Amino acid sequence: MLELLKKSYIFSSLDYSERRYIARYFRHIKCVKNQVVCRRGEPGSFFALIENGKIKISALSEFGKDIVFAFLESGDFFGEMSLFGELERAADAVAINETDLFALSKRDIMAILRLFPSVAMKILEIMALRLKTSNEKLEEFASAPLKARLISFLKKHCERVSDCVLEYTHCELAEIVGGQRETISRLISELKAESILKKEKGVKGFKIDFRKIQEKYEQIRRLSLCAL
Repeated sequence: MLELLKKSYIFSSLDYSERRYIARYFRHIKCVKNQVVCRRGEPGSFFALIENGKIKISALSEFGKDIVFAFLESGDFFGEMSLFGELERAADAVAINETDLFALSKRDIMAILRLFPSVAMKILEIMALRLKTSNEKLEEFASAPLKARLISFLKKHCERVSDCVLEYTHCELAEIVGGQRETISRLISELKAESILKKEKGVKGFKIDFRKIQEKYEQIRRLSLCAL
């Protein structure tokens, strides 16, 4: 638990004694594959930190399409939106595989935020970033073709992950960018042929060539501007 708190961005600035104090408030939740952890519209009663596994955050659009906002992994958290006021859950959270969570009740997390303002500031920082990302995703879904959405995601992923390694399955990528798995597989093959995605020995998934994905993104952006 202490190592997980140290790994998590929002608690990383706390010292050992502060993390030890906070750790005693968490309760462990074991999730099986495809378990719904919380549903959109439910009252938010807890905040969760992921120890291992993967959680999909998504919501159905008004047309019944599942829009995936994020896949969260070890060190990530969710449930922060419902901490402020009496807000309902804004999205579904589903365990993609066996997942271990550590949860804080709303009362306990609010007490921790009062004691450690730096944690509150980091949560607000992540909330702002997630809101920006969600707005950009909705705009892309409304106007950008599938390949452009995939290129955009790969660029942003490479900016966020220091080693530029892509470990998502084709199905997960299809859910993220809103396409069919078969089409995503074809686009991935095209990007491999252009050496934008590469398989490297000892690396799980694909290595993204950051310079080439930036160039591809700028090329698509210029074409879209020309079409206006």
